[in-house]
Amino acid sequence: MLLAAGIACGAAVAWGQTDLMDLRRDTGATLEWDPWSQKGLLLRRGTTVAFRVGLPWAVIDYDQRLDIGPVTRQGASIRFTAAGAERIAATLNPPRPEGSLRVAAIMLDPGHGGKDPGAVGRHRFGGRRVVVREKDIVLDVGRRLYAMLTKGFPDKRVLITRDEDFFVVLEERSVLANVELPDEPDVMLFISIHANAAFRAQASGFEVWVLPESHERNLLPADKVPSGDRDTQPIFNAMLEEQISRESVVLANEILGGLDVRIGTRSKNRGIRDESFAVLRHSRMPAVLVELGFVSNPTEARLMTQADYLNDLTQGIYDGVTGFIEWFESSPDAAG
Repeated sequence: MLLAAGIACGAAVAWGQTDLMDLRRDTGATLEWDPWSQKGLLLRRGTTVAFRVGLPWAVIDYDQRLDIGPVTRQGASIRFTAAGAERIAATLNPPRPEGSLRVAAIMLDPGHGGKDPGAVGRHRFGGRRVVVREKDIVLDVGRRLYAMLTKGFPDKRVLITRDEDFFVVLEERSVLANVELPDEPDVMLFISIHANAAFRAQASGFEVWVLPESHERNLLPADKVPSGDRDTQPIFNAMLEEQISRESVVLANEILGGLDVRIGTRSKNRGIRDESFAVLRHSRMPAVLVELGFVSNPTEARLMTQADYLNDLTQGIYDGVTGFIEWFESSPDAAG
């Protein structure tokens, strides 16, 4: 899409309406606009809201419909209903948690290891055969990220499930994180790092996975219910599930946006996806699973053998974690 020079903030906007350029400025989003199809896209930290003049709804991240009321054009001004603009703004800038909250710890989880190589790609680079193993790539990125986070956030505990080429049982990965959970109200982040593979060598790109909204976990034992009334446990558990799910999506969006900035010109942004992976469904904190790319794709596999590209992948995740921490800890009452 092209940003059309013909779109400008109108001198006067009708009562109860919000101009597109005002919305872009207020949300801090990037705007892409196609004047021929009258379609637009607002992008902020990995979250996209696509809209079109004449339609009463927008699309979030290409797969979720958002009712916003009619989008109209008057001269050079694209206008949203006030309620629609508020819904878009809330999507691009989700509300921050309340209270004195901070991220106290970050658990990194480089997948596979030891006897489990994970996905394997076999290619010929420069006349020689090269085997690209998921376990090696994610361990390299995990170590780099551990070093970056330790240096960038000396006030936080940074942990890693493996820092060498050894095998960690799948179920133990999230258990390690759960055991290290800080006291409330502080939180821990869980970031599982993987690389992808597909039957089609053409498949490529990076993506971030979260737990489906429909998946229900037992996050709050009965003895932890504030009221002490076991009958209210399901209610408090559902509230905690909703909170952690929302924070996981924000974390995923931030990491996706960070990766898009660092490697988006060399790898495809496949967006946020959801699946009940074991490391996600057993975690009791904001948790995501990052897929760095496809070892089955010759171009992407070759990139993932290069130190500069691995550093860019690491920097993208680091930028995303930094963005989440800024969002999470920036409420007025947040602890320093």
